[in-house]
Amino acid sequence: MTQTVEQALTNVLGHLDKKMRGTLLGIATRTIQATPVDTGRLRSNWQVSTTDYAQGELGVSSESTPIGKANAKIMSMEIGDTFYFSNNLDYAEEQEERKGMLGNAVNALLVELG
Repeated sequence: MTQTVEQALTNVLGHLDKKMRGTLLGIATRTIQATPVDTGRLRSNWQVSTTDYAQGELGVSSESTPIGKANAKIMSMEIGDTFYFSNNLDYAEEQEERKGMLGNAVNALLVELG
């Protein structure tokens, strides 16, 4: 079957879009799942935004809630949007330094990509 250049470009862009969204969701999911749980506040406060770093703190929720919210935001992103992924709790940075939740998720992605 012969494709036009336009059809081929549309297919490539669709593939890249799917890969980009999957990569962002993979980083968010791995980070959230690797976040240590005592009360659940730290894990529940991972937030995704496309306009700026999220502000404020969220209440405790199940693990699926921040992952679901991240997925919804990622699926609504458009070309040119910026992906902001943050945790606003005052002890989040300390936990990242000790446990490396986000850093490990990004490193795992780099290993996968080769």
